[in-house]
Amino acid sequence: MINFSDGLITDGSFIRVKNISLSYQLPGSWKQKAHLQNARLYLQCQNLFTITNYKGLDPETPGLNLPPLRMITAGFQVTF
Repeated sequence: MINFSDGLITDGSFIRVKNISLSYQLPGSWKQKAHLQNARLYLQCQNLFTITNYKGLDPETPGLNLPPLRMITAGFQVTF
């Protein structure tokens, strides 16, 4: 007789915020005072957070693989 077990079955459902990109264009009056053609602030985020009850490291990559790295980039871009 063969016995089957559900001991390795787990809920792998999750919600992940994968990419967020925010940008703010400085007002024209500020750009004129600073003698700039263009100026903007930006923020880019990747793999910001994951909501899950999964017991492993990452529900998207089973086994002992590490979850995707969180990356946050911010900057100020100007054109003279």
